[in-house]
Amino acid sequence: MGLGARQPTAQQVGTGRSPQPIAADDISLATCWATSTALQRTVCLVALIVAIATPRIAGVPIASGLTVAILVPAAFIDVRTRRLPDVWIGAAAVVFLVTDSLSRALGTFDVPPGDIVLGALVMALPLLLMHLASPSSMGFGDVKLAVVVGAAIGAADWHLALPALALAAGATATVGIVVRLRHVPFGPGLVGATIVALLAHDVLVRT
Repeated sequence: MGLGARQPTAQQVGTGRSPQPIAADDISLATCWATSTALQRTVCLVALIVAIATPRIAGVPIASGLTVAILVPAAFIDVRTRRLPDVWIGAAAVVFLVTDSLSRALGTFDVPPGDIVLGALVMALPLLLMHLASPSSMGFGDVKLAVVVGAAIGAADWHLALPALALAAGATATVGIVVRLRHVPFGPGLVGATIVALLAHDVLVRT
């Protein structure tokens, strides 16, 4: 779900050649991949590679990079179906908790847990308020996704959470204007903005 999103019966949103429609109850990654356009697949793969590389490129915690990488398929499914599968969000949350715990046990990660909580709150609270005010325009899946990506950002620097949220909203609105769609999924914006925030982490910290 996303900004102004509605539950669809089938989706045909894409760029390049027209993607094949998907039934509303089919949100498997395999189906979404098979019916997507070449451009959608390319963007998904690039985002996945960049997310995995963020710990080395930008010096962010491994937990952050792996968590966002797992959420790239969720964002891809959101593009095709306007739904964010709980299984992917849950898997990302588990990976974050396990990786974060291992990093702390090995002494390679010392960010206060409060920073992670702050990142999650800053990202998710505004979306939760929007969901409570208008469930049809902001899905609860987006709120759950924001909690996880917010935690990933908080592990790097919770101050990046608000700029990331603003970037996600701005990018999603821009896409809606460019492709002339009133209902645009918000999940890809959240994941994409999180990747950008993590990539910018090293530069911002040094300045």
